[in-house]
Order: sequence, then C-alpha cells, then structure tokens
Amino acid sequence: MHDKLAKEVTNEVITEFEGNLLFDNPFIDKFKFKSRLYKSLLPLTELDALTKLDSIVNNIYTEVFDGNLRNTIDSLVDRGLLVESKNDDGETTYSVDDTIIFDKLK
Repeated sequence: MHDKLAKEVTNEVITEFEGNLLFDNPFIDKFKFKSRLYKSLLPLTELDALTKLDSIVNNIYTEVFDGNLRNTIDSLVDRGLLVESKNDDGETTYSVDDTIIFDKLK
C-alpha cells in the first residue's frame, strides 16, 4: 500500500476509534496504536489491507492494551504495591500489599 493511502486508512480508523471513545481506555496509547497500524499497512497490497483491516486493527489494539496493562502491573509489583505469586494450579495471581499502602497513608 502506498504511503498516502496507508495514512488515509490509518486516520480513518483513528477517527472512528475517537468517535467510539476507544481511546478513553487508560491502557490504550493512541499514538502507539496509530504508529503500529500505519506500519502494518505499508507492506500490504490495497486488497490485503482492506480485507484484513478488522483483524489487523483488533490485533494491534489487543497488543497495545496487553503491553500497557502488563507494564502497569509490573510497575506496581516493582513498587511493592502488588504481590505476585502462583496459585495451586501454577497460575500467576496478584494481591495488594496492604501494609505498604497503609504505611504510606500514615
């Protein structure tokens, strides 16, 4: 897809997302999403871009959301506000370390 069309399609998706308030989600970075979408469209043919657009958009939205959520959780764990552990099934779980939070409120 040529540069100008990739920009137009990207801007149309951004406008649609803004209208649907999808960028109001604190874990979605509009500029990160826009950049990734544009770069994903460039190597595609126009037909591929149009037929795969929904899938591309959904994948990028999920990747940006998951990455930002993971960074937030990691930051809270690093700061000691969340405690990361494994349950009996080996799944990662998180709990709030009340002592740190209450100590900061004193």
